[in-house]
Amino acid sequence: MTGVALAVEGGLGLLALAAGFLLGHSPLSSLRWSLAAAGWGVVATLPMVLGLVIVERASWRPLRRVSQVVTRLVRELFARTPLLELALISAAAGLGEEMLFRGLLQDGLARAIGGSAGVPIALVVASVAFGVAHPVTPTYALLGAQRNTKILGIFTRLAIRDGKPQYLQHIPRIRAYLARNLGHPALSGLKRWYDAHLPAKH
Repeated sequence: MTGVALAVEGGLGLLALAAGFLLGHSPLSSLRWSLAAAGWGVVATLPMVLGLVIVERASWRPLRRVSQVVTRLVRELFARTPLLELALISAAAGLGEEMLFRGLLQDGLARAIGGSAGVPIALVVASVAFGVAHPVTPTYALLGAQRNTKILGIFTRLAIRDGKPQYLQHIPRIRAYLARNLGHPALSGLKRWYDAHLPAKH
């Protein structure tokens, strides 16, 4: 399994490099290494680690169910995988997928569109492409729901706090993506929470 995972994830990086060469946009063009950048990268993971700890310790039934589903899937896939191989898979996935979806698709599209709308539109397109490119498993349904919820929050903040109502036109599309994620049976408890606290407008 390790070889297949490394081939797939590493292949995405090679695909990004090849496509970038043909399109005239390197997926590495926005990559800048520095100790400070690495430090900020570590800091940026802390909220996600905190969220994981909260979900793991929560007694609320929907969160417990999400935790159980994710734990079961991760254990089934990686229970017998050595720590070094897990590290290699994680590194390959991080590099390959970021090169393709962020470095090539998102950054390239943002530059092509330009202006203040370039970045948010590219973010949405890259997020959707990421979801579509992966099998619809409970894990990815959960990640997609988290990602689309985050985008909804960002666009709402930009519209209300920053006085940029043009972002509201993207809300229905993002809500549709979120509804698709929440349609997975494993997220039925989370869907009920969304239906109660964030009902769809008709």
